[in-house]
Amino acid sequence: MVKNYYKILAIPRNAESAQIKQNAQALLNKTKKEYLTNLQEIKKAYSVIANPKYRKIYDNKSSTRYYQLLRIGIDTEQALIKELAQNTVNVVKQEYKNNIAEIRKAYFTLSDPKTRGSYDNIIFQQKYQKLLQQPQIKKSKFPLARLVFLIFLLGFSYLLL
Repeated sequence: MVKNYYKILAIPRNAESAQIKQNAQALLNKTKKEYLTNLQEIKKAYSVIANPKYRKIYDNKSSTRYYQLLRIGIDTEQALIKELAQNTVNVVKQEYKNNIAEIRKAYFTLSDPKTRGSYDNIIFQQKYQKLLQQPQIKKSKFPLARLVFLIFLLGFSYLLL
């Protein structure tokens, strides 16, 4: 299944080339800002959790936000924190790279008229195949005409009695 590049770049299907470039650049900037913010938060969390003195104070506040940022448990051993924090940094960095690659791929696909046309064709074919795979609406066992006829018969039999 092909990803929806229009949705990734937050543009309509009839977007102009300038709008595609503008949205792609804005998304790249936003993604970079989020990445740097995440790294800063991870460093802050690591500095609190890695230092036993600060960790005790933090644990007394019964907060788990820093543990969640580092993706570790509250009972994690002190010796493992550095490695796990570095692992979290690597995961965040990989997510950032994947997001950047996805935005760039969407931009290059939609900015070139030839690739955009073939991409639109693929999307149309996928939607058409999905539509064909949906189950057809089955006729009900009691169509409306039959139901009306039964009500008429009940009413008629009531009048005869």
